[in-house]
Amino acid sequence: MPKKIRSLMEFMAAFPDEASCEDHLFALKYPKGYICPKCGYKGYSKIRTRREYQCNRCSHQESLTKGTAMHGTRIGLQKWFLAIYLTTHDKRGMSALRLSWEIGVAYDTAYRILQRLRAAMADGSMTCVLSTNVEIADAYIGAKGTTRGRGTEKAPFIAAVEGAKGGGVCMRAVSAVSGDEYKEFARWHISKAAHVHSDGFTSVCSGLSSWAGHEPRNFDAGTTEASLPVVHNIISNFKAMVIGTYHGVRKKYLQSYMDEYTYRYNNRRNSDVFNTLLKDVYLSPRRSKASLVILFSSQDVKAGRKAA
Repeated sequence: MPKKIRSLMEFMAAFPDEASCEDHLFALKYPKGYICPKCGYKGYSKIRTRREYQCNRCSHQESLTKGTAMHGTRIGLQKWFLAIYLTTHDKRGMSALRLSWEIGVAYDTAYRILQRLRAAMADGSMTCVLSTNVEIADAYIGAKGTTRGRGTEKAPFIAAVEGAKGGGVCMRAVSAVSGDEYKEFARWHISKAAHVHSDGFTSVCSGLSSWAGHEPRNFDAGTTEASLPVVHNIISNFKAMVIGTYHGVRKKYLQSYMDEYTYRYNNRRNSDVFNTLLKDVYLSPRRSKASLVILFSSQDVKAGRKAA
């Protein structure tokens, strides 16, 4: 079984070189030992010049990273592993500039690594469903403009969180704060059995009209945040991460930073989050730049871009 990695000291002891990383990845790919995907034979030989294994019966060769987000890169596994560790263990987030310093690669390389890690996080975020007492709200992020609140030119998004201890959070960049966008968000991320709290804004009420447990409330001006404290705390912390670590983000990639934030939040009680993300990266397909743009696009019901 793959070793649990809970601290930097454990990471350094577990992965002192490329060979130890290959062994760890091999255990992840073949938890019951090597089995040839072509003929089912269990005997194999390792090809020394590259990260590939050859079946001793049919001579089928397969890369250790085939079909994963790590495949096709010239970056060593040790640097990939360290990038995964740093990304999962710093709640402030990891910028591409800082990651380039930490693992000793060029800025563009660090940026591509982070995009692939966020894509793996996004795959997990799509399946998140909140099912107990849920608070939901919309907010905006971006440079200061002439208008504040709803109606601003900033980028809108929807956030929902379970109020119970250990509950999850979901966030989605949207094209506009409307009933259709709320409905699409809820369809993917809120159970019909959930008890949902929100303000009395028309878009929220129309979007969640088919959720029997929806309980909208009309709040006095300036009291909404106090009345929905958990979700507004999530929104505040997300904005602080974006401003403090990334100093702002491009709108077309806003969703990727939300996926990163929610992934870390939803795994905050996971003592082995390193291996969790490593496995998700391993299962996540290698994506082109164009497919990443589509993956991280804002939800837009009218344009046909749905929550997942």
